[in-house]
Amino acid sequence: MGTRGYRLLADDATRIGDDALVTGPVKLAGKTRLRPVFAFVLGDELPPDAAPGAVERAVGAVFPAVEFAGPDGSRYVLGERAVELPPSGPVALWQEGSEVDAHLPEDFGDLTGGLVELAGRSHGLRPGEVAVIGSRRPGPGPVAKPGTVHLQGPGSATVITRTEGAAR
Repeated sequence: MGTRGYRLLADDATRIGDDALVTGPVKLAGKTRLRPVFAFVLGDELPPDAAPGAVERAVGAVFPAVEFAGPDGSRYVLGERAVELPPSGPVALWQEGSEVDAHLPEDFGDLTGGLVELAGRSHGLRPGEVAVIGSRRPGPGPVAKPGTVHLQGPGSATVITRTEGAAR
């Protein structure tokens, strides 16, 4: 499991260690839940008092990603292809060839506003940091199982990773 060296901020403004960004395979622990997120890689500073228009200038790239939320914290696998803001089109999660969850763009709320709010709570965001914003649809995501997880995002952007371990 490798990392990409970014510092990560979750949507609740909690700082998470470098090991939160992984390239796979993802080792499952306990009942790890899947959740689609959008990951914002900051190219420029986003100050805490930023206006919504500043987000597009500060964001270097937006990637669809899969959050693996387990008892030991969350880990994220980012897609390799960036998407445009605002993302358009559905996001679907698949496990072993079967669709297990699907989200529409409106399920993620106002991503620009969410990033501005996060910058305010975090005393600003700096270049190289990654912020993730997930679906606001209530309820836990599906339990991850050993095998292959595939996220199909807007503009044919994908995330594909292997998972290892047993769901309990």
